[in-house]
Amino acid sequence: MTTETNQFVTVAQTAEPCNKRVYFESDGTLKKRPAQPVFDGIAQTISVADTTAFAAVLNRIGQDPTATLSLGFVPGTEDGVPYHLVSRRLMAERLGVEETNLPAGLQEIDGQRLATRTKDTFASSTWMLFDYDLTEGMPKELKTAEPKQWWSWMCELVPALSNCGYILTRSTSGRVMLGDSPAFQWSGWHAFVQVDDAADIERFGKDLLIQALSTGFGFLRPVINRETGEIIAKRPWSIFDPSTFSPERLVYDGAPTVSGEGLHVIAQQLRTVPGARFDTSKLVITPEVRQAVAQRTGLRVERSGIRGQGGGLSNRLVNDSALKLDTLIETKQGPMTIAEYWRSKHDKLRAQAVFRPDSDSWAAFLSRHKDGTPFLHDIGLNTKYVLDPSQADRFREQRAVDWVNQNSQETVQAHWIDKAHSLNDHGFHSLIDVVKLKTRIPLQVLKAQLKEAKQQWQHELDAEHAEHQPF
Repeated sequence: MTTETNQFVTVAQTAEPCNKRVYFESDGTLKKRPAQPVFDGIAQTISVADTTAFAAVLNRIGQDPTATLSLGFVPGTEDGVPYHLVSRRLMAERLGVEETNLPAGLQEIDGQRLATRTKDTFASSTWMLFDYDLTEGMPKELKTAEPKQWWSWMCELVPALSNCGYILTRSTSGRVMLGDSPAFQWSGWHAFVQVDDAADIERFGKDLLIQALSTGFGFLRPVINRETGEIIAKRPWSIFDPSTFSPERLVYDGAPTVSGEGLHVIAQQLRTVPGARFDTSKLVITPEVRQAVAQRTGLRVERSGIRGQGGGLSNRLVNDSALKLDTLIETKQGPMTIAEYWRSKHDKLRAQAVFRPDSDSWAAFLSRHKDGTPFLHDIGLNTKYVLDPSQADRFREQRAVDWVNQNSQETVQAHWIDKAHSLNDHGFHSLIDVVKLKTRIPLQVLKAQLKEAKQQWQHELDAEHAEHQPF
């Protein structure tokens, strides 16, 4: 458990305003421009032991359009000495290495301290954020302009929050006024809560979304193609933003900038509620929750096999309906479809979250299961997108058949069994048919070879399961 050693947050300062911008279009339409990423800024780690100290930080950055916040810190910067927070590209240039070979943690180059705002460099603080905002597809009954109503829903979702202290503030667009009235009809809310165990925050955030989807507080938010208006997928969401629990993520609570007659920004208004620290360990995903999520959403819940900073295994959502063989993914090796990736020799590739078109932070990756079948993992939503089994089976079968047709009789005779692994019964029959034509090996001999191989595969699978059984 972490307490005093993780009571730090990071404030980053940029040369130009980095928070939201509100302005009028030429036709008089009121618009919001999203906050800007920090590619090169000056960062400082600040100790925040309690709500009083944290409120002081929020009040400070709330007056500054060039300041932003991260609820994490870079180990080695707890002394409060400012350092440079830079992009991966800039760090790679300074170190003279490829982006893929960047070391984690604080670096010293020519007498300057530098760090990247990446997960492998930042550690979680004891502070976490619940962020409420209206989104497309949000059920009417979950929309409210009253922060008390929202917080009562959060306490219903997570009863252990009821006795906890927190700091509540409007989102930055809620501070923008047009004359004497709010510029926007709806405003979001930020609630900052201090926890017992900083290392459990990421696990908690992932499980909290799963918990919400098992109740009326979770829903599937439509993903819309902005050019065609078509719904291309649905993503899990709730009465909180599920992407705020990663320590390197920026929280844009600095002052927004405005341009246009009558627009102005009011002061930061904080409401501090005293109470205990929050014990994240109280949230546990039960078999009943998993079953409810599947019934309500069609999504599966599985153990991810990935350990968080606290060492605990996380749960994740599995979607087998959105990903298709022709889904185009933007990767660090260029755009490619799922089918093209499957045929390639690429291993794990960083990628854009295709089912979150508003994200450009490379917060996803392409990888493969043990049998080579590809999947896309969206880190921000803790969701693994997999192919529908029937679609994957057909493609796997076609690849095996193509391999036989493209190789020599000797090669096929020596290695065809390797291509049978992971096929279904229909695939077995299709493969045996083309192998028989290619090699002229009698059908009964091929069937006997396959039977022996299947027995060996089952033996290996049984041994693997036995190895992972508890004593």
